[in-house]
Amino acid sequence: NKAVYLPNAFTPNNDNINDLYGVSAIGLRPDGFSLKIFDRWGKLVFKGNRPDDWWNGTLFNEGEPAPMGVYTAVLTYVDYGDQTFVEQTEVVLYR
Repeated sequence: NKAVYLPNAFTPNNDNINDLYGVSAIGLRPDGFSLKIFDRWGKLVFKGNRPDDWWNGTLFNEGEPAPMGVYTAVLTYVDYGDQTFVEQTEVVLYR
């Protein structure tokens, strides 16, 4: 069995509450995992290749802070039954 949760908002304002965006999941293989975050114009701002790669609200986790707004998260993953899934959601970044 698998369970995947993609949040729809986070607040990367360094208050140690909800500062990172990532996937909460069980039942996923660590290989075959990809989390991509795109801005409203379709520009890639973050890519994670492991379930424990979380976005900190900066460009590729090392650049300038991304502006507040709505982003798109696209998650691709493989479960232990070798099935591939793609899930997409909107994410609100609020500082």
